[in-house]
Amino acid sequence: MKEESLWTRYSDNLSFPRLLEDITVDVAIIGGGITGVTTAALLADSGKKIALLEARQIGRSSSGFSTGNLYEILGDELSDLVQLHGAEKGNRVVSSRREAILLIERMIERFSIDCDFRRVPRYFYASVKTSEQTIENEAKTQALLNLPFTYGPFPEKRLQARVGIVNDDQAQFNPQRYIEKLAEKINCGNVEIYERSAVEKIEKIDGRYILYTDHGIISAEKIIHATHTPKGLMTYHTLLGPYREYGLAFKINGRPHPPGIFFGYFGDFHVSTRGYERDREQYLVVVGSPHKVGQGDSVEEMNRLEIFARAHFDVVEVVERWGAQQYKTTDYLPYIGHKSKGEDVFIATGFSAHGLTYGTVAAQILADQILGRENPYADLYSPTRLNPLKSAPKFIKENANVFYEYVKDYVLENYPQDLHDVAAAEGKIVSFDGKKIAVSRDEEGHLHVCSAICPHLAGVVHWNNAEKTWDCPCHGSRFTPEGDVLEGPAFKGLQVYQLADLEEKAEKSKKESWIPRTGISPSEESGLI
Repeated sequence: MKEESLWTRYSDNLSFPRLLEDITVDVAIIGGGITGVTTAALLADSGKKIALLEARQIGRSSSGFSTGNLYEILGDELSDLVQLHGAEKGNRVVSSRREAILLIERMIERFSIDCDFRRVPRYFYASVKTSEQTIENEAKTQALLNLPFTYGPFPEKRLQARVGIVNDDQAQFNPQRYIEKLAEKINCGNVEIYERSAVEKIEKIDGRYILYTDHGIISAEKIIHATHTPKGLMTYHTLLGPYREYGLAFKINGRPHPPGIFFGYFGDFHVSTRGYERDREQYLVVVGSPHKVGQGDSVEEMNRLEIFARAHFDVVEVVERWGAQQYKTTDYLPYIGHKSKGEDVFIATGFSAHGLTYGTVAAQILADQILGRENPYADLYSPTRLNPLKSAPKFIKENANVFYEYVKDYVLENYPQDLHDVAAAEGKIVSFDGKKIAVSRDEEGHLHVCSAICPHLAGVVHWNNAEKTWDCPCHGSRFTPEGDVLEGPAFKGLQVYQLADLEEKAEKSKKESWIPRTGISPSEESGLI
């Protein structure tokens, strides 16, 4: 599956230079999604020198593979959040997200960004009786917070909704066009943006942070991890659950999808739908089917979305398929701000499925903290807020799942031993000469051979058959068939092996482990009668 979404299809595919020299800056931002680019934009006029480093292309790691929806009210997570933290914090979350959407709107107006931004309502509905209680709980929570909404019968007949909630004045846009254009506007003066410049290691030397890329070194006073999940080894990875979700875009016949954000419950199946129009083409976008990274059947989940779309809408063909990642915290609030007290390292993670809005919330908080200003929401999202009693149940559940994956992959799993028995567009874990090997074959028939051990914390990667990637089920790192890092906390890619070298070493190991019984070599012994 190619790395495109409907949003990247309609981007201008802007490019930025690679870092090819050593530089010194005040702030180094790692990550060129909505969090990193918006933070850089807010710091652009501060007089500080900013370097933004993106491992791939601006917007094309997570933000450009989202729903393109902006909403201040979370949906069913709001009920859980209010139950855990109380109504006062629930209202502050909604307020922070409302202000983030207003900031996006102001940025679009200030820089005249053509990204199809529009204000629309958000519909939250149940199409089966067993899901009606979820909607009722959401209505009670919104009423408790004094939020404006309507509740009752649902107008969109194609979705067979029984009951729903409507929140007006939310928004939609093309996130890839927004991020690219915003990056283009600020890439001057005090802000320098670099693509294809992955940070491979970070050290602290003489009070400054040194970031190493393959072609240049950055010395910075402060660092922001705007990377969806922080890079390297941090305690926060034990507090995050990594999930993969999928999106499909269809050309649509006849009546287009109605304006708005539609999020529906069909029993255990949750799905988001919206329309999009560009260049006189009408599209339906369907997003859903989340599962833990490396632990689900990606092809089956994509098929489930396609079946849903064809059952409810008059669609023609799938024009784009994509996946996106989300990280859920154990207490329903993101971690935004100082990684720890006394350090000039900042993180922004745990946005769940709300990255576009929370990413903008994060940018506002991070920019204020970099500049020494008070932010009204900094304490709400502080990474040092941890309350063990509140987060314990989900913390135990997430880490029990990680422990199970280690045990299953290292102890319980029986792997095949043939390096060559891999079909085109397929990947397998093979046990060979005492090593766990990740073997895949591309559509041209070439084998790619890597270590199956994730360099982050030694989880065994699993093959993602829809996206043709190696995904770690422990903390969410993802890799190309060639072993390069795509996502997650891992700094380095999978160790790459040469097939001939592996086979030669295995043969040599067999000979060296042979215990002589006749005083002659194994090859000579095999010829004895």
